[in-house]
Amino acid sequence: MATFHSKDSYFDSGSLAKPPRFMPENFPLWKSRMELFLAGADPQIPYFIEHGPHVPTSIIPSVAATDNTPAVQERSFVKLVANWSDEDRRLVNIDTKAISLIAMSLPDEVFHSINKLKSAKEIWDTLCLQYEGADALMESRKIHLIRETLSQTHQRFNCLLIDLKTYDVSYSNSQVITKFMEALPYHWENYTMCLKMSKDIKTITLSELYGMMLNHEQHKTLKSNLIRDTKDVKSTSLALISDSPQPSNSISSPLQLLHMDLFGPINIQSIGGERYTLVIVDEYSRYTWVFFLRSKSDASQGIINFILQMEKYNQITVRSLRSDHVTGSIYQYQEHNT
Repeated sequence: MATFHSKDSYFDSGSLAKPPRFMPENFPLWKSRMELFLAGADPQIPYFIEHGPHVPTSIIPSVAATDNTPAVQERSFVKLVANWSDEDRRLVNIDTKAISLIAMSLPDEVFHSINKLKSAKEIWDTLCLQYEGADALMESRKIHLIRETLSQTHQRFNCLLIDLKTYDVSYSNSQVITKFMEALPYHWENYTMCLKMSKDIKTITLSELYGMMLNHEQHKTLKSNLIRDTKDVKSTSLALISDSPQPSNSISSPLQLLHMDLFGPINIQSIGGERYTLVIVDEYSRYTWVFFLRSKSDASQGIINFILQMEKYNQITVRSLRSDHVTGSIYQYQEHNT
């Protein structure tokens, strides 16, 4: 079956005859596309955007000093339009062409702000300043990145990858995954830690990782009404919500009592080589974490790392643990915590 694209998708990306539509909310992507479009329209346009328009000039050569006259330095003056050569007209028209192509991509409200500018360089520099920002604005934007959504982080990261590719800079899949995880806001730290323990990140793509994280985020939103006191339960680890019975009266806060169970090995291992499953349940909130492990010996250190992360992130001390099988890790943690 043929695939039909929406009209907006064509307007956004442009075509050979029409420049890409200006996107103030995603200026870096528009900028990359526009640079490619302008270079395709005329290979000399990028030079004039960077260095300014061609100004036809004539040069009067210098004259050496004589016994009767002093030396005259070389001078230049702007030609009258009537004295322009064919090459002068061609070069001047390149800047005019660039102005026209940029203006075609701009909406009316943006076009009015650059309408009085005289060169493609002035227009380009003004747009970059307005929508990318000066140094101080760029620094302030970095502070607000922690408030961006997962989709915004993914979109910004993809724009950076596209920009890097235009300069022939590329990364391997594992490097892309690692750098994306490092770029995530702090509240994703627990999730990425669980992901690294349960999967081989070298085998997943950025799109697969984003899909997994988006699914997890949507699951949290749909099930949030089942969690009590969500202001205290801040973990965003790989987790499930259980409809188990209510906690006992002696448990009054999250992380006061954790139940743990380890089972395996199963006969069929996962793609990442995991054959054991570790389940941790918070008695108070019924919040459940699931870890997939390659060997039974990984459970002890995994539990210790998990508890330290939970305590650090939530500023709550784990008071007691309960388990039928993972007894070694309980003792190790108790020794570490005393």
